[in-house]
Amino acid sequence: MENEIYEYIDELSDAEKISLLLIGETSKIKSTRLQKLALIVHSLKKGKIEIEHGAYLFGGFSDDVEEGVESLRSEGYLEYKNNEGYSLTKDGKKIFEALEKKDSEICTITQQVVKMFNNLSDRQVTAITYKLFPELTTNSIIKEEMNRVGDNIKIEQFNLKNLKK
Repeated sequence: MENEIYEYIDELSDAEKISLLLIGETSKIKSTRLQKLALIVHSLKKGKIEIEHGAYLFGGFSDDVEEGVESLRSEGYLEYKNNEGYSLTKDGKKIFEALEKKDSEICTITQQVVKMFNNLSDRQVTAITYKLFPELTTNSIIKEEMNRVGDNIKIEQFNLKNLKK
């Protein structure tokens, strides 16, 4: 059974791994927060923004993250509840635990990002991504609001030195 889990993990995309780790680290996470934290984790891991994150109406958004989460949900590893967000199922927890052992680099980055942004609201996390990735705000309908929210956040307090654009 354990070998099957590791084989399954090897077939997961980066977006699926990051999503699974973020959901596991937070217990429950709503879609907006998942998208924004996945953007930060992915950029820290890769050192840049990948094409899969595009400028949408509410800032950076990844179809890969959305599709990955839906795939994990349809396979029975995640569940979604309105007003609560995504959480791991019993089988999802097994995959999460195996992924933590197998891919320590992405796991460490994910844990650090979750801890760093744990006390911030979803709006504040979104505002931070607007500051970090202004090129992903070009189509945003909430840009002015996020800039106002972001004005009250000192981005330097977050240790994101590895983040390159």
